[in-house]
Amino acid sequence: MKIKLCILLTAIALSGCATTLSEENPSAYAESLAQAKVIFKSKTGAPRYEKYYNFPNHKAWAQSKVSSANSYVTNKTSKEFAIEIAIENCNQLLLKKYSKITDRVSCEIINVDNEWVSK
Repeated sequence: MKIKLCILLTAIALSGCATTLSEENPSAYAESLAQAKVIFKSKTGAPRYEKYYNFPNHKAWAQSKVSSANSYVTNKTSKEFAIEIAIENCNQLLLKKYSKITDRVSCEIINVDNEWVSK
């Protein structure tokens, strides 16, 4: 019984130790979220970004050049792979509406590992 109680108390104590990226640096999070509200074409983009921010690296977010379509991936083996998959997934969304992907009708990376990509 004492062992179970010790395990339970340890688990409770350790559960309060985990912090998210947004908790570690609230000012960086607030700044990044403010940028998200400007960059996203979709009304759902910024709320989804709040969750994305705390997901593990390597992650990337792609957004359509011509519509509000967007896609993100997280926890990939490299930044490059995350970028590749995010663009691929976003372009697949575009193919539901457009006949083919072109320079104009395509997706571009807007964020990698919580860093906004400038155009």
